[in-house]
Amino acid sequence: AITTAGDTHYGIALDDPPEGYVLDRPERAKNFTARLLAGERVRIEAGAGWLHETSLPANPGGPLCIKERIFRPEEDPDALVYIPRKVVIGAGCERGAAPEEVVELVYRSLESLNIDPRAVGLIASIDLKSDEPALHHLAEMFDAPARFFAPHVLETESPRLANPSEVVFRETGCHGVAEGAVLAALGPEGALALEKRK
Repeated sequence: AITTAGDTHYGIALDDPPEGYVLDRPERAKNFTARLLAGERVRIEAGAGWLHETSLPANPGGPLCIKERIFRPEEDPDALVYIPRKVVIGAGCERGAAPEEVVELVYRSLESLNIDPRAVGLIASIDLKSDEPALHHLAEMFDAPARFFAPHVLETESPRLANPSEVVFRETGCHGVAEGAVLAALGPEGALALEKRK
């Protein structure tokens, strides 16, 4: 009933974010909506632009807060945190690599940046690895699609690579697989959050 009232009053169900977002601690949405309906105001932090199209009672000094973060949410009982699934994981591996090792490396890498694993929205690699079980396992673990790029596409990203490799170029036709795949997927405005790890 509260969700329906929230839909009616504000044009949005806070417990049902749009595609590409995950709500952290969705069990908080019911109480949060009840507080809004009782008259409390909400701060909508930068980055949650999709919420500005609603009729939420926004107020910069409000006690409630709506945030958008790719980082692990801090404990805040007065906040709803939405995690955008916009992190791209670039991956390459030896043929027959153990899927568990690849997944473990990705989780350690995300943890080193304090990035919430639920923010992963894409796994990217070179098309030579499109049949590699470890990469498909990685995509499955993150419930994210896998996208594979041709070597010539990855090679166009070589000026932006942090770790270009002549060895990789001789083997694949591009100077970097993992970094190049991330940059190709993100486009010219994208950047590496973390350099290649082995």
